[in-house]
Amino acid sequence: MKKSSNWLFAILLVSVTSLALAQSASPNTKNPNAHAFQKRLHQQMRQIAADLKSGKITEAQAKTERSNLMAVHQQEMQFKKQNGSHEITTSQSQQLNAELDKN
Repeated sequence: MKKSSNWLFAILLVSVTSLALAQSASPNTKNPNAHAFQKRLHQQMRQIAADLKSGKITEAQAKTERSNLMAVHQQEMQFKKQNGSHEITTSQSQQLNAELDKN
């Protein structure tokens, strides 16, 4: 009985290890820097408010820039829904950051 439980434990250990390695080797891994994207998005929103307050941009310009940022945010939400989690992948983050670069 003890030998069979040792074999069962060994098989279970190999299965769990294989699963963990397979997930970490996936080309579509979760992005460890996803928080940096959110931080950048919020910083741009604050910058728009500051530029509007200082008179650097008009209300119409601020509205356009906010609209652009909201479109990027909506794309982020679609990516998260598509992934079935609250995470975005590295490639998705790169796409979103490219959109923020345009703003």
